[in-house]
Amino acid sequence: MPIRVDNDPNINRTVIDEEQLKKMMAASKPSFFQQNRFRIVTLILIAVNVAMFAIEAVLAGFRVSIPTTVLVDMGAMYAPLIQSPADLYRFVTPMFLHVDLMHLAFNMVALYSVGEVLERVLGRGNFILLYFIGGITGNAISY
Repeated sequence: MPIRVDNDPNINRTVIDEEQLKKMMAASKPSFFQQNRFRIVTLILIAVNVAMFAIEAVLAGFRVSIPTTVLVDMGAMYAPLIQSPADLYRFVTPMFLHVDLMHLAFNMVALYSVGEVLERVLGRGNFILLYFIGGITGNAISY
């Protein structure tokens, strides 16, 4: 049943009932990619980090606190293991490794909150470049 907003008979207004309103709202609802068009790279990075943590947890025997041996086996930064150019992947892989669930959660919340802004300001390509340059530089400094 339509709801009248006022009782003035001189004003001719179209009244929309609840069913029509629901149809209009459904028709104007943007898709997932339209809603997140400014954070696609951020969401992909979060998905990669979460997937890597899932692999870590499986390799650790479904524990949420990952043993150091699993992290080192997966490519964590451990200076004595960098012996040749073939070991340089250890400057990249730590960007996606997390020692426990809290570490992952805090990093992903930070990435989500800052990622959209940086993606808008810098653009997708420059944001990815910044992410990798920052991660590799941080690992090089810790080396």
